[in-house]
Formats: sequence, structure tokens, C-alpha cells
Amino acid sequence: MENSNFLIILVGLPASGKSTLAESIKKQILIKFKLSEDRLSIIDPDLIRDLITENSLEFDPNIEPTIRKENLEKVRKELGLKKIVISDDLNYYRSMRHDLKLIADDLHIPYFIVQLNTPLKTCLEWNKERGSIIPNEVIYKIKEKMDTFDRYNWDFPIYSVDLSVSKDLDEVSNEILNIIEINLNLMKENSKMLKLDKDDEYLNKKKKDLDLLTRKSISRIIKSQKISLNGRKISNFRRQFINEYASSPLNINELIDQFEKLLRKKLENLRK
Repeated sequence: MENSNFLIILVGLPASGKSTLAESIKKQILIKFKLSEDRLSIIDPDLIRDLITENSLEFDPNIEPTIRKENLEKVRKELGLKKIVISDDLNYYRSMRHDLKLIADDLHIPYFIVQLNTPLKTCLEWNKERGSIIPNEVIYKIKEKMDTFDRYNWDFPIYSVDLSVSKDLDEVSNEILNIIEINLNLMKENSKMLKLDKDDEYLNKKKKDLDLLTRKSISRIIKSQKISLNGRKISNFRRQFINEYASSPLNINELIDQFEKLLRKKLENLRK
């Protein structure tokens, strides 16, 4: 992971704890992987807004397209400099997340979505504690408009957290980094497998689908069971499953059901 750069896309309501979590993730990355600060960048559109407007606390819809454009340009620039980037933005529209995905895909860089599902009531309380920086009606509107993660395979959070319940930010950040590191290793393994099968278009596509969905399953199951994993063992298990089952007549949904059953059994054995 020391030689990899990637994009973390934070998603959440105003005052849900995104900036606090972004700083915690940054701190843990620097400590865990012994990186210098110039290897990581947090992109906060509020800072861009400060430069453009005299009062960044007042929402002006006329300048938001400019802020959005500059925000995306900065994300692209920092990723292009081989930095790890955290998008500390609301990203509540699917289209916002897709714009970031397109940048990552264009640069051939992995991206990971982290959802802050801190309850609306808590966000309003925290917003009040910090001086009601954002009008409550704006937070209500964003809540109503927030797109869910149930339409496209590319749009899913590897980790969801309610910071009103999860108080230990270091623990949360390390769990997120653990899942990211496992996913990065899985992606490398899948890249090797696809090179071996580049002449079989159908099998190649099926393996790509299995790669995405098995990583999604692993992230969800790791989070739900709160366990530490031997990344190499899980990577080998997943690679063996894809190689063995990709040519199976089972459809993708049936294959994922089978993978999750075998994965849970594997995790039980690893805990013994």
C-alpha cells in the first residue's frame, strides 16, 4: 500500500463528522504506512468556497458549479501527483460520486466510498454545537435528496459508520484502512488473473463481475463481524473461488450466494 495511491470518497450529511473522520484517516495512514504528509491530500470544497466568497457560510447556488468544477480539478491534480486523496465533501448525489469515479477510472486509480450514516437528529445537534454553521433547512433538504446505494454495482460503500455510536475514531479509521488494504490486494490478484484470460471475452467479463461483487461481499462481511483477517489467506481463497467457479453455469447472483456461504465457513475456520 505504501506505493499505491487511491481515492476515498466520503458521503454524509453536513455535520455528520466527515471532516473529523477525514483527519483521523489521514493520521492513521501516516502512522500505519510511515508516509510523509505530502503523500496525502484532503480536498474540502469549503476551503475553495472560502477563496471565492466573502462569506462561505452563505449558500449561493450561482457559484456552486464553479466550486464543484474547481473541487474536481483539484482532486484530479492531486491524484495525478500520486497522492492518496480524501474527498471531504457531501457527495450526496450519485452523479457527484460518479464524477469522482470517472476521474479515478481515467487515472487507473482505485476509489473507495465511505458512508457516514450519522442520524439526522445528531447532525442537527452537532451543527448547533458548532454555531449552526449550516441552516437546518439546508440539512433537511440534503437529507431528502440524498441518493441511496442500490442502483449500480460501482456505487457502494466499503464501510458505513454512525459516529454518534462509534466513538473511537482511531479504531474506525484502522478498520477502514484494513478493508482498503485487503481490497487493493484483491485487485492486484484479479489483474493477474485477467491477463491470463484476455482471449476469452465472456469468461473475462464474468471474472470482472465476480471480482467486484466478491470484494463487495468481503467488505460487508468483515464490517458486520468486526474481525481481523489474514489478508493473504482471504486473497488466496477468493482467487481460488473465482478460478474454480467462473466457468460454472451458475449465474452471478447464485455465485455470490455460494461465495458468501463459503467465505463465512472459511472465517469460522480461521477463528478456531
